[in-house]
Amino acid sequence: MPNQRERIESGQSHEIEVFLQEQVDKLCRPYRRQGARYRIYFAAKLRDAAEAVLQGEIAMATESAGMTWREVGELLGVSAQAAHRRYH
Repeated sequence: MPNQRERIESGQSHEIEVFLQEQVDKLCRPYRRQGARYRIYFAAKLRDAAEAVLQGEIAMATESAGMTWREVGELLGVSAQAAHRRYH
């Protein structure tokens, strides 16, 4: 029986990757001549923004929605302790 993460993830990973690649392409259009340098820069900025969004969503879920650290850890593919240590 698939866990919560596997049920959500099935089919979504590729779509998310394509979406992020499109965002990097869009952000880099004005800097075409710079190539890889800007692609790496904007990919890192998207990673940082995603991490900030994730932290906010986890805080909301654990503080307001009653989600447990075990549930958070399961969604992130880590233990409850690892999730709590990183996001609390």
